Amino acid sequence: MTISLNDYRLIIFDCDGTLVDSEYLNHIATAHIIKQMGLDISLDDIVHEFKGMKLRIVMDTLHKRYDVPIPQDYQKTYIDLVEKAQAEHLKKVPYAQEFVDFVSSRFKICVGSNGELSNIKSSLIRNDLMPYFSDDTIFNAAMVDSPKPAPDLFLYAAKQMKQTPQDTLVIEDTAIGVRAARDAGMDVWGFTGVADKPQQAASEMKKAGASLIIRDFQSLLTELNGDCSQPLNKSA
Repeated sequence: MTISLNDYRLIIFDCDGTLVDSEYLNHIATAHIIKQMGLDISLDDIVHEFKGMKLRIVMDTLHKRYDVPIPQDYQKTYIDLVEKAQAEHLKKVPYAQEFVDFVSSRFKICVGSNGELSNIKSSLIRNDLMPYFSDDTIFNAAMVDSPKPAPDLFLYAAKQMKQTPQDTLVIEDTAIGVRAARDAGMDVWGFTGVADKPQQAASEMKKAGASLIIRDFQSLLTELNGDCSQPLNKSA
């Protein structure tokens, strides 16, 4: 299968697990808060059920399921825990910066993430990716009524970037994000480059509607350099 970007004008990147290898930090922070609620849920179960989901929805789900109170300061606790963990353990996604650099001169690009805005920005800064984005091109779930898996965030991002869903490609690492993109009328590629269980992640994203599975950015760059060796100027 020949991989091409020629049908797109805008690329929306998820952040955690796609541009930066930070998904496990989010899970650890979530597990800490869940333990504070008096619940004994394993990290594996948290990842399986809630990967890619907005923290508020996780809290609401557990509150209704187990009839336990939600900590009033859970959001601040989460942000502080992730920020501290980023400083010590955040990892780069191999060739993510090179891929972003490659597409940034050819397309409009932005971030569409369910994460907390401050954590998104700090992770991009720590991974040398912030020069490719700005406050006007980073969108998160707090900006819309319903987070992923609803399509609202991606539709909002495309509107702000002045592009149609049909001209937009989303790159995601979760089935939740894939469903959101498909429901927004956008094409979506699933990324498994830093997944704990890449085959399972690929299967779940294919089932959710991903048109292509990306195993690593290096191989993708190799193929695209043959297809897009000159700037396409498709962001005009």
